[in-house]
Amino acid sequence: MVLPAIRSPTGKPAGYCYELVPHKDYRNIKEMRRIPLLSLAIVAKGSIDLGVENKGKGWFPMYWAGASNEGPNSQNQQPYNPKTVPVHPDATAASVQIAGWRTASLDVVAGVFKFYNSAGTKLSDTTLYYVRPLRTFFPNSQSVPQFRFLRFMSFLSKNGNQDALWDRNDGCEMIGAQFVNAQMYNRVARAWQPWDWSRIEYAWSSQGANILSLDISSNTVSKRNKDVFSCKTSYWFTS
Repeated sequence: MVLPAIRSPTGKPAGYCYELVPHKDYRNIKEMRRIPLLSLAIVAKGSIDLGVENKGKGWFPMYWAGASNEGPNSQNQQPYNPKTVPVHPDATAASVQIAGWRTASLDVVAGVFKFYNSAGTKLSDTTLYYVRPLRTFFPNSQSVPQFRFLRFMSFLSKNGNQDALWDRNDGCEMIGAQFVNAQMYNRVARAWQPWDWSRIEYAWSSQGANILSLDISSNTVSKRNKDVFSCKTSYWFTS
């Protein structure tokens, strides 16, 4: 991943886009936080997002499992994860590798996060685990885990309300974010294969006014100026 720069509107301090003033229609909320996020995701019985985000002090690894409403510091996940994660204000790139597997009693998802500075020096290497009882995350009928992959980037506001409530033109921009060298491992061929148009079912932008073109590269760059479009039939993967 190439990490984005955050640009505030003219006349606003650099931190404005991380701590925005209240919305004029919701003065009872003192502040809201807009968070840049680049993430991969697994969808099985529920979903989990594994990515990197920035709350104004630097980039750090994270996950949120909507399947059980847990993060790495949730009570059930604390035994498997570090108490704190590294935060990097100078990181310009990151790599995220995710995998899922099943033991005799558990369903497990792991994310390996590495951050790099502009010189290419590795700043940290962190592994986060999401652990659930057997057959509570991966579908019951499968001898090996089966799931779907997603990747996405966003610049959302976070305050406990629906994101659409704060979908306003505040002048903040996330510039230069990229997914690069995206690959999937084929366990039959025992080889990494590019995660390009041939392996994408759907692509979309949720706010067309703010995303002027949606670019996904394979061997040649393809530009599809539509908010939502179908790429191919359903594509499932096994671990």
